[in-house]
Amino acid sequence: MQSKWSGSGRRIADDDIYINEDRREKPKDIFVHIGNILEEKGAKNGGSCIDIGCATGDLLHYLSFRFPKLKLSGFDVSQKMLELARKRLPSVEFIQGDISVPTLSPTSKFDFSIMSGVLNCFDDTEPVLSNLVNLTLPNGRIVVLDMINDHPVDVIMRHRRVIEGSDTEGEWEIGWNYVSRATIKKILDTKSNDIDKYQMLPFAMSQSLIQREDPMRTWTIETKKNPRQLVNGAQQLVQLQFLIIDLKS
Repeated sequence: MQSKWSGSGRRIADDDIYINEDRREKPKDIFVHIGNILEEKGAKNGGSCIDIGCATGDLLHYLSFRFPKLKLSGFDVSQKMLELARKRLPSVEFIQGDISVPTLSPTSKFDFSIMSGVLNCFDDTEPVLSNLVNLTLPNGRIVVLDMINDHPVDVIMRHRRVIEGSDTEGEWEIGWNYVSRATIKKILDTKSNDIDKYQMLPFAMSQSLIQREDPMRTWTIETKKNPRQLVNGAQQLVQLQFLIIDLKS
């Protein structure tokens, strides 16, 4: 009997990736790039920083060594991941909530707000970006890394895993949505009272990734345009871009 899409879902692979693996000793390319973007805005001098969708705190672990003067906080919807994050980083404040819901978003404001690989989980981008702007202090910087489409097309994605040897299918999972640059521009242009400037910059992998057992974990292939093109088991070409938003003083 096949399962049906019911309108809600989760990312099954997150637990395996974040809870069952300790990746703190090998900072990802993305972490280094995020650190560079924060440093451009004076993160070495201190201030406050929150990682939205922090999972078990891998990025915060990296930032704690690179920017020892920065006061760090983590925010995630998963209590299970936050429990492990608190054990690994006892000096960091961790908050549970949902960045897409204003009443469940952080109440404090921060100099730096980061969100990496999270935007693609939401079908509606507007409340997420609005809440990011609201929780960032004047003259602060927002750094988002996610799947951004250069073409004026938004994509809502659902996938499920076929379980071999079983008469049932896996549950439908969220994630891997594409939001277009055009949609982001429309949203941010309505917040001109708060935003000084913003830019979207492509992110390129500096090293290759092998294919894993889980088909929805990205790996790289060589194409004519990109020697390290990210792909996943849904046959998506994964194009990551940084969205950098600077707020007015």
